[in-house]
Amino acid sequence: MSRPAPAGEQSPDAVWAEMRLHMEWSARLSLIFLFSDSPRAFGQVRQRAADAWQWRTAPLCELRPPEAESAAAWVLAGLRSHQAALQQVRAPAWVELLGINTDREPWDQARRALLARLNEGREWLSQVFARPLVICLPDRWLHEVGHVAPDLWHVRSYVARLARGEEGPAHPAQPAAAHPSEQGGSQTSIAELRKRVDEAAARRSLHPTDAAATRALWDARDRLAMALLLARQRRQALGDSPLVLDDLALALERMASLTTQPHQDRVAAIHEALALRRRLVAALPSSDGHARRLAVAEQIESQLTRDLAALEDPRP
Repeated sequence: MSRPAPAGEQSPDAVWAEMRLHMEWSARLSLIFLFSDSPRAFGQVRQRAADAWQWRTAPLCELRPPEAESAAAWVLAGLRSHQAALQQVRAPAWVELLGINTDREPWDQARRALLARLNEGREWLSQVFARPLVICLPDRWLHEVGHVAPDLWHVRSYVARLARGEEGPAHPAQPAAAHPSEQGGSQTSIAELRKRVDEAAARRSLHPTDAAATRALWDARDRLAMALLLARQRRQALGDSPLVLDDLALALERMASLTTQPHQDRVAAIHEALALRRRLVAALPSSDGHARRLAVAEQIESQLTRDLAALEDPRP
């Protein structure tokens, strides 16, 4: 039965309290639509979802395309990669198509294209993807989804309009860094995982005899290693698409930046990442994003070279 549209706005906390029940208790596809013109409000609910899943079998998959022109294909590839990498693990996916502070028409076209494709692929969504899927759209799209994707709208499990968030950090409408390689699939929380390893290492350095600090360090390292393993499994399953290679390169870069790793492992990781980055730039020379990420990898390699020189010659 079709659910009625919500009448008024709700706070991020109220929305999260309701939607998490649909995400946690549904055994199949749980399709959730959130509407707002406040990136901050979306960011608050997204952070609560990410926190709720960070210690589960797999983290929240965040898909926030940086540009309208490729947004639909970008999100679809991210959803398929997420499902293929995790198979029966029901980690949810979070999709944002906002573009609130940019030219409206290109993003409207992207929203229509994505919703139409998802509507056509509803059998894959319900039978194969079969996990929570949160789709975030501008507020005015509350009355458009039913026309563009009537079958999806009919099977929705939860709909809410978000009031503007009043606390916490603001989240840009379309951050350039929100690429599937950084936000989706196996790499959803690679940056956060690396941060946890560094924090655990710092705690252990302050308390070297503390068994709990040692266990926390090893646990954080294991989680980052698992993220890299999942990235390699995605490559094996899906082949050498730009999305998959970018995903793997990011995981390798995070490992190379981890100062608690053996130096030779860090060097091997960054060399592999650089090879992937150069391959992507050669294949997609017009992509500024790939060029920027290659420059970051080269900076990591330079830092490792300086670290190695310091190890070989410890004089001040």
